[in-house]
This record gives sequence, C-alpha cells and structure tokens, in this order.
Amino acid sequence: MSITMRIEIEKKIARCAVRSIISAGYAITVESEGVALLTNSINLTAIIDEMFNLDEVTLVVTEPKIDMPVGWVLFVFGNDGYDCIHDHTSNLEGILATATLLAEKYAS
Repeated sequence: MSITMRIEIEKKIARCAVRSIISAGYAITVESEGVALLTNSINLTAIIDEMFNLDEVTLVVTEPKIDMPVGWVLFVFGNDGYDCIHDHTSNLEGILATATLLAEKYAS
C-alpha cells in the first residue's frame, strides 16, 4: 500500500470517529504528550488538521456544558492505516462503532 493510500485511510477513519463524537454532543481537545493543542472544539476541519500534524495524538472527549472529560481516544499514525485508532476508553465504544467498522473493512 502506498503512503498516500495509508494516509487517506487514516483520515477517513479519523473523520468518522470525530464526526461521531461531535454528533453525540461532545467537544474534543486535541493533545500531544499531555499538551493541549486545540481545546474543546467541535470544528471537524480544525480537529483533523491538528491531528494530522502529529504521529500520535490523544483526543480528550469532553462534556462541553460542564467542561468535564468523559473519555479519550488515542490515534497512532504511520502503521497500516486501518489501525490508527490505537486505544480508547471503553465508554466510547458505542460512539466509535462506525469508525471501528470502517477500520475493520480496510483491514480485510
């Protein structure tokens, strides 16, 4: 697989995950090595742009009304593409289900 194709797969999975999180009513803080690079955003384009400046990024999922983190998703880029969602808190499984199915589609 070409690097261009891998990046495109990563972006599709990441967009799907971010859309699902935002659609569920949450905001996202983009963090790298514990430093917040974008805080409590619901702007899909800004989040994706920030994510793809990094090799590893954590999305902290936040309840915006009370500014309370409810979970996180760890993305690691540069491997096989379909495996970019590296880890997440278990309470986000339902929200990430569509992105997980998309990743499984690319894995097969």
